[in-house]
Amino acid sequence: MLIFDYWRHPECEINLNPGLIGGRSNNSPLTGVGRSQALKLAKRVDSLDEPYDIIFTSPAVRTKEMARVICHQIGYELEDIVIDDRLQELDQGEWEGGKKQEVYTRKQLAIINSNNLHFQPPGGESQLQVAFRMKEHIDECIETYAGKSKRFGICGHG
Repeated sequence: MLIFDYWRHPECEINLNPGLIGGRSNNSPLTGVGRSQALKLAKRVDSLDEPYDIIFTSPAVRTKEMARVICHQIGYELEDIVIDDRLQELDQGEWEGGKKQEVYTRKQLAIINSNNLHFQPPGGESQLQVAFRMKEHIDECIETYAGKSKRFGICGHG
């Protein structure tokens, strides 16, 4: 049986600017509060007393920091953490770093909401594209470890 545990990253610096569109913002580190939240999560994960065979993370600084905190707590070797680009946050393309109030006008929100799953910001990706690349990652794990008992931890995004 394959078990996947998914953890969303805690507070990071881009979260402190709620008026901005964060998107990937891969260089945004955890805040002090975020590091504290990661430690609380790590202690909870450790209390489960369930060994992890593989810990995956997206390449974002905030998820890699979270992965390190969890792995340190549970005794998982840091050099064994697997970074996978398919676990990245939704790409907001040209909108990343933009002001929400300027981008998310009433008209633009109506367009987005009319077909949210397929909507793609300029130069970015749709929710459906994100789902497909995440599914590709999960399918690869299933195919690689079929018939085995494995527990995976995934440090990712919302």
